Amino acid sequence: MALTKITANSISSNAVTSAAIANGEIVMADLATNSIGTSQIQDAAITQAKIDPNVELGGVNPLLFTG
Repeated sequence: MALTKITANSISSNAVTSAAIANGEIVMADLATNSIGTSQIQDAAITQAKIDPNVELGGVNPLLFTG
């Protein structure tokens, strides 16, 4: 009988490595809430171009405050 479904129990621990995952295949829906913290982010990996333009890296955007 042919195997029709691969279950999590049939995959050995550490069998799937980052080399086996295509670039862009992991999306927000795949991640648990609060599963990524600052310790998992490399230094200088987040740049101004990657975040909302209303958020300024290194401080507060003075254009957001008028009072």
